[in-house]
Amino acid sequence: MVSGRASALPLPVFIESEEIVKDFKLKKILNDLRSNPRVMATADVYAAGRDYGCDDQEARVFVRGIFNDTKAQMIMSSVFRVGYSRALIDIEEEVKFCDRREILAERKRRAAEFLDLIPGVPVKDELYNAIHLALEDLEYEGN
Repeated sequence: MVSGRASALPLPVFIESEEIVKDFKLKKILNDLRSNPRVMATADVYAAGRDYGCDDQEARVFVRGIFNDTKAQMIMSSVFRVGYSRALIDIEEEVKFCDRREILAERKRRAAEFLDLIPGVPVKDELYNAIHLALEDLEYEGN
C-alpha cells in the first residue's frame, strides 16, 4: 500500500563549499550596489554635509541646493559614484585578504595537528621546517 507521503529517498543535492557561496554572495551584493542607478540620495548628501561640519539646518540647505540644481546634482553624483566605487573595491579587497588569512590559519592549524601525530624523531624537525617555510611562502605570496 502506498501512502500519500513523498518517498523517503534522498534527492541529489549539490553541496558547495562555504567559501564559494560566500564569495558569490559578496560579488552579487557588490554588483547590485555598483549597478544601482540611484546611488546618491538626499540622505547621502545630508550625511556628507554633517560630516563636513554643517549643523542640521545647514545640511538641509545643502541638500536642497544640490537637488534643486540639476547640474550640481550631476556633478555631485559623479563624484559620489567614484568614491562609492572605490570604497566598494576596498571592501572587496579587505574581505579577500581576511579570507586568505583564515585559510592560512587553518593550514597552520592542520600542519600543527599533523606534526603532533608524528613521534619525536629527527625527521620531524626537518619536516616542521619544510612545512613552516612553505606556509611562510604562501603567506608572503598572499595565497
